[in-house]
Order: sequence, then structure tokens, then C-alpha cells
Amino acid sequence: MSKLNSILKNVPLDLMWKLRKYHTRNGHHQIKWKAREPVDGVKYGWGGSLKWKDAKSADLYAYDRTGKQKRWEYYQELRDTKENYEKLYKEYEELDDRYQSVLSLYRTLHSKTHNKSKVIRMWRQWHPISWMLQKIVDFLLLILAKGKSK
Repeated sequence: MSKLNSILKNVPLDLMWKLRKYHTRNGHHQIKWKAREPVDGVKYGWGGSLKWKDAKSADLYAYDRTGKQKRWEYYQELRDTKENYEKLYKEYEELDDRYQSVLSLYRTLHSKTHNKSKVIRMWRQWHPISWMLQKIVDFLLLILAKGKSK
């Protein structure tokens, strides 16, 4: 709330009670009366408050209601923005978890594929030698089979 500026100061209490009857409630400005000038032996309370029975006079203050409304709207907008941020952050965390699991799976598959390709490359490199050895073994088995059949 903005600082209240006093419009009337030290208004006697009986006059203040008469003026309060003519106050319109639906105005753009809100009027607030505060008790002032404590009677002998009484002190102001916390924040400058004083009970009406302990006061000699009153001060009239006014502040703009539209300012209060604007602050309320700003607060609502801030609250909505915070809620939207929290929703988006939760969605981000869920997507990040999914991303991390997919990335882990990708890395696992990539490493397996990469290792498999090494085996394939090695097999292709040794394939001509193994093919030749297989032919020699087949030839020897054929000779052995012919020798047994005689």
C-alpha cells in the first residue's frame, strides 16, 4: 500500500463521527480515519495505532482503490505465471528423464554395434585365410574318405 497522506488533521472526534455519515463507499478513493492525540497516560500502540476511546482527535487519510486493484491483478498474474513455470518445469524434467534414458540406450546400442563391426571387420580380414584352410581340410577329408573306401 502506498504511503497514506493525511487530508484532514486533528479533527475533533464528535465532528469526525458526523462526517463519516456522508462517506460514499463506491468511490475511487478509499477513506480511512485514524485515531490521534492520545489522552494523558496512554501511548500509541505498535505501528502508530490507537484505540478510539483513548484518542482526542482523528486524521483523515485517503488512498486510491484502483492502485490496490492493480496490485491484486499483478499478484494474480504473478501467481499464474509461477504455476505455469512449475508445470513447464515438471514437463521439462519428464522430457529430460526420457531423453537421458533414450541417450543411454543409444550409447549402449552404439557401443554394441561398434564392437560388432570390429568383429565383422576382423572376420572379413581373415576370411580369405579361413576359406583356404577350409578348402584344405575338405580336400584332406576327401582323400581320407577315398583311402578308406579302397
